[in-house]
Amino acid sequence: MKIAISALGNNLDSPVDFRFGRCAYFIFVEIDEKQKEIKNFEAVQNLAAQAFRGAGMQAAQLVASKGAKAVITGRIGPNAFAMLNMAGVRVFICPPTISVKQAIEKFINNELQELTANQLQFGFGGFGGFGRGWRGGAQG
Repeated sequence: MKIAISALGNNLDSPVDFRFGRCAYFIFVEIDEKQKEIKNFEAVQNLAAQAFRGAGMQAAQLVASKGAKAVITGRIGPNAFAMLNMAGVRVFICPPTISVKQAIEKFINNELQELTANQLQFGFGGFGGFGRGWRGGAQG
C-alpha cells in the first residue's frame, strides 16, 4: 500500500508538516502490509506550496496521481479533502511534532485518526485547530 505524508524535509526523519497543500515535501511510502514495514520511499517536492491559490487542490492531484491510498497530515482543507475522497484516498490526521517515520509507525499500528467528511463539515481541519475560514482550522 502506498501512503503520502506531508513533510518539512525530504527524508523519513523529517518532521510531519501540519500543512497539506503548502507542505514542503510529500514522502510517498510503500508499506508491506503483511510484514508491517516500509519497503521503500520517495520524496517529492510539493510545487503547489508556491501557488497563489488552490494549493490544496494541486497537492491532492499530485497525491492521487502518484497512486497513494492514504494521506497523513496535520491539517487539510475541505476542497483538497473532497478531491482525495473522490479519488478513494483516505486522510489521517497526526500531530506535526513527530517524524515521518513515527507517523508511519502510528499508521501501521492503527493509532491515527481518520478524518471524515462530518468532521470537516463542522470545522475540524486537523490537529490543533477548530473553526472555519482563512487561518481558522480547515485550510489546505
